[in-house]
Amino acid sequence: MKGIEKGLHNLLVRCARIDSQNRVLIVHEEEKHGFCDFNAVVQAKRYCDKLGADAGLIEIPFITETPVISPSIRLQMEEADIVIFFVRLVVQMRFRDFPNCSKTIMNCASTTSRLESSFGYANYEKYCHLEFHLNGVFSNAKEIRVTCQRGTDFAGPGDRMMEKEGDVSIIRYPISIKGFSGKIAVPGFLAGRNHVCCV
Repeated sequence: MKGIEKGLHNLLVRCARIDSQNRVLIVHEEEKHGFCDFNAVVQAKRYCDKLGADAGLIEIPFITETPVISPSIRLQMEEADIVIFFVRLVVQMRFRDFPNCSKTIMNCASTTSRLESSFGYANYEKYCHLEFHLNGVFSNAKEIRVTCQRGTDFAGPGDRMMEKEGDVSIIRYPISIKGFSGKIAVPGFLAGRNHVCCV
């Protein structure tokens, strides 16, 4: 596999585990907002078709404050087996009235360049395996402190790394954790409010 196909295989097969029995809905923003590009969205749809899945596309507006999902779009999400978001809506609505989807994936590799990069095609299953072992190490630590040259300096109890949030049905990256305090420098990245995002 070359180029974007490596990233799409990682997202759609290793992560989403899509097969011919699945009904997939790909939700995306308008390209002009910069979070995704339409080529990546269309290529994702074509790859789903190649896997034999029943895949559809839907565009939703990007609303900076208090986004609302229309009843018709909500119904489409809830009827799908897998919903893949090329949109920031999951981050905005994760603690509010989010549709009850069977499997929801917040895709941060949402542009062609990201899917073609190591960020997009680094083996998802191996990262899950690595995360499992790192969580075991972190959970045995009395305290974890993270610093960087940009000015990040935060700390918290190690056992909080193993706590699960209520919306565990949403598969996403980075991973958010609570119970830490300090400051974090994330130039050019999206960080959830009241959370520390660890990469």
